[in-house]
Amino acid sequence: MTAAGTTVALAKATTVEARWFWTGGELLQDAVVGLREGRICEIKAEQALGDRAVDLLLPGLVNAHSHSFQRAFRGVVQAGRPNDDFFTWREAMYATANELSPDGVEAVARLCFMEMAEAGVTAVGEFHYLHHDPVGRPYDDPDELARRVVQAALDVGIRVTLLRCAYARSGFGQPPTQAQRRFIDGSPDDVLAAAQRLSQGADPRVNVGLAPHSVRAVPAEWLPEFASFDGPVHAHVAEQDSEVQACFRAHGCSPLNLFAQAGLVNERFTAVHLTLPSDGDTQTITESG
Repeated sequence: MTAAGTTVALAKATTVEARWFWTGGELLQDAVVGLREGRICEIKAEQALGDRAVDLLLPGLVNAHSHSFQRAFRGVVQAGRPNDDFFTWREAMYATANELSPDGVEAVARLCFMEMAEAGVTAVGEFHYLHHDPVGRPYDDPDELARRVVQAALDVGIRVTLLRCAYARSGFGQPPTQAQRRFIDGSPDDVLAAAQRLSQGADPRVNVGLAPHSVRAVPAEWLPEFASFDGPVHAHVAEQDSEVQACFRAHGCSPLNLFAQAGLVNERFTAVHLTLPSDGDTQTITESG
């Protein structure tokens, strides 16, 4: 919950008074919000608010799609260099990804999440694809880096949905590059097993989702394996024209349609970066719920 630009620590308060309170569907004046164990339990009107009342109280914001480690190179690409594009950005991203230790992953995630919290974000969907050490070997705990990111969010005090990413190749019919070794899974079973391990926790502030990275990074035969996952699913869809055209050449359909054929496009699916939808994609999303 956000009050005048400042996140309110709900777990430490019993009431918050607000001259205006936006519920998400209604604007209330002179409201007292009762809290229990970090959750809203009561909203009532109050004519005489004290000096402690905030001017405006809002529900906390949600950042549905984050790559927290990329905070480490913000401002490096396209800063006064007109020839930079998505692909030069991607090279800088790979370089950063391969320099971070587990402590570094946790530290930059904590910084990123802290800046979110300061801006009023109280829940984040972390699209997480750093899985292994820089040469591609699993850590002793194969979920080490995912757990570091989750801990960073909890330390800051925001809720997190860890979107455990599946990544298998550098493009249609192309093996992974050396720069991508930290991202790579051996099979869809490995991805599902990791999501299952990460789901085993009691902290109510943590949720786990599944994230087949994109049709360029995940083979089509993997996608139906993920349809059994009972939770949120996020995927990069139709982000680049080259990706869309390659998908039509390989499969005769758009990236979104390929996800739909695998049974993934439903009310739990989020199509991230759907910047180049093909004919029929909007209808597919609408009809899927």
